[in-house]
Amino acid sequence: VPGAAENYHEVVGYWNGYNTHVKYTIPVQPTDIDLTMNNGRVDLLAKINTQTSWDTLGSIGSDDYYFAYENEQISPLEIVVDSILTDDIGVEDINAFEDGLTIQFSAVLYDRAGNPVNYSDDWPILVIDETPPEVTTVTSTNENGIYNEGDVINISVITSETIVKDDVVEQGDDATVKLNANNNEPYPDAIFESHVDDTINFTYTVETGHSTEKILAGDAIGAGAEIGTCIEHPDIEHPEIGNQADCEADGYEWYDEYLNYLVANTSLELQDSYYFRDIAGNNLTTTLPPL
Repeated sequence: VPGAAENYHEVVGYWNGYNTHVKYTIPVQPTDIDLTMNNGRVDLLAKINTQTSWDTLGSIGSDDYYFAYENEQISPLEIVVDSILTDDIGVEDINAFEDGLTIQFSAVLYDRAGNPVNYSDDWPILVIDETPPEVTTVTSTNENGIYNEGDVINISVITSETIVKDDVVEQGDDATVKLNANNNEPYPDAIFESHVDDTINFTYTVETGHSTEKILAGDAIGAGAEIGTCIEHPDIEHPEIGNQADCEADGYEWYDEYLNYLVANTSLELQDSYYFRDIAGNNLTTTLPPL
């Protein structure tokens, strides 16, 4: 099928809208030759863990695919069923899906006359996880709250759970954090650098006209002075300069780093976040909280 490889998603241990396939492995114990088992079959069963009745997912049987005697052994001893090969066998036959529950699986072995002779009772499971990971925190380190043209500022995006990242086809298509997303004054994007567990790291290089001096609009910084930004309204071009006590007394927000005005006082957007997923395959949401 054209495009099948690109659209094939299988995450072991989980099931949700991201997964397109599930693979069942049914071990068959070697036994003495029993001709009644030749051309027998296996029924796959599944149910939600809160239910008592099983749904039949489908039957597997044929001399070629199932039991065939060779060298006085039942072969194969392990049957692997991939739903890409058998469209009539799959978890879509199960009802009562609910996020956080599990799907239990079993298998029943039948002889060629249709008599059940053995069954699986280990009940392997798939966890139903349809909750996408979210960004919980955006942090940045900026020594002394001052930044100059050419400085590289690190921005860390912290997610609600461990994530994995898909490889990109072209480097220029990788994920970025769009700075000042709702501001008419353009700023460069913070580019992706790395990720570890629940932390995605981006870097932003300060360009001409975007340094601390630009934000201060000419105000001098005295040595040891209590400097910060006092934001009356998130859409104003420049913040007022004052001390934290006066700012909070006037009911305004106080940011102790100028960087916070630059990248957090306006909305942030995570671009191309589809590269990031949790271990169950759910895509990371794009909304970022302020720094």
